[in-house]
Amino acid sequence: AIPYLLEGDYGLFTLGNPKGNVEMESLDPYLDSFIESNPESKFAFIHGEEVVTSICSESNNIGFYLPGFKKHEIFKHVLLHGAYPRKTISMGNAKDKRYYLECRRIV
Repeated sequence: AIPYLLEGDYGLFTLGNPKGNVEMESLDPYLDSFIESNPESKFAFIHGEEVVTSICSESNNIGFYLPGFKKHEIFKHVLLHGAYPRKTISMGNAKDKRYYLECRRIV
């Protein structure tokens, strides 16, 4: 089950028959199907529990709390299971990413 926050209410998204080895692999087909059925909807990949909680406390927003993984697990996973789904690999925390993006903008 994957914890989520929808308009300030917490819940668990239960996957009947998980297809992947990491949570995002199992969640990805549901997101694709939802976007296909609701083309006016958008989704973004954000990082950090505080950011997810802040954004998804507002109406019409849902966020999934996906666990991180260790850098040394990446290559082993790819060798054993193939490529990760889109946006799965992201290193660092949300604040580091924000500062990096701000610095890139200045340069």
